[in-house]
Amino acid sequence: KQYSVNAGYTRQSYGYGVTDVIEMGVGIRPMDDLRVNLNYDYLNGYDGKNNGARSSIEYDASKDLNLSAGFDYNVAKYDATTGEVIARSTWAGGKYQISKTVSVSGRVENNINSFYKHDWRGRFALNVSF
Repeated sequence: KQYSVNAGYTRQSYGYGVTDVIEMGVGIRPMDDLRVNLNYDYLNGYDGKNNGARSSIEYDASKDLNLSAGFDYNVAKYDATTGEVIARSTWAGGKYQISKTVSVSGRVENNINSFYKHDWRGRFALNVSF
């Protein structure tokens, strides 16, 4: 079994405001082909205060195929007049190694927040290493 701990700090400047981001989390590999990630993040600044959590699972289905899925949950309190805003997203993706230098990856995501009841997005990439 393998464990990892991560932490980070980022200061984001938008030209019209600044936001501080603090992140911390753990990664647990209970089996060689499975990894579970749990993270907490706190944002404070231009867009208000935001507490969030992220979880994801990565599974090596084979030597060439990696599957992953995750869930993000954020609670933001912008000010006393707007109250709390809850946002969440779920996603699933994968990566397939075609050859030593070429792989394809894709991800499908659904976002739910105060603006969207369902906001489906997707992406596909052809990755070439030189």
